[in-house]
Amino acid sequence: MLARWFVKTAIVINISQPYRLLWHSTRRHQIRTRVPDNVAVSLHRVPESDVNWAQGAAISRVSHPTEIETAVVANLTTNLTHLCRIQIGTLVGVVVAYPWQLSASALTMPGHLLWSHRRGRDLDLSALPVMDEPFGDPPGFEVAPSAFWAGAPARR
Repeated sequence: MLARWFVKTAIVINISQPYRLLWHSTRRHQIRTRVPDNVAVSLHRVPESDVNWAQGAAISRVSHPTEIETAVVANLTTNLTHLCRIQIGTLVGVVVAYPWQLSASALTMPGHLLWSHRRGRDLDLSALPVMDEPFGDPPGFEVAPSAFWAGAPARR
């Protein structure tokens, strides 16, 4: 339920701000019953209490096999991936919603992973790692070939 709350809040922030819409209606409405596919949520704590949010920071590290065109990967991770960090008190939730083309990829999240499309996780909120900055330490992708990449032309 906590993961769904952070995802719902990230969706509301994305659709209510003058920012590119990264949650199409079908995906937005899935939150009524579950966390949508290809969404990851992690949690950590910070020393200073606040209520704040930030969306749109770049994904930090992107590595991929050499046969995948760099421009295609950059478009998927920069233009089609939504990163939103939400701080409530000393708790910070990091929500990353990424396109289906990256579903076979490994995602590195700051803090403890609470939810990913592969599985949800139980977690002791009192044992969360404490980080210096609420919006530092960005997530990263290790792009893996999936059905999307199979047979893809070298140039688009």
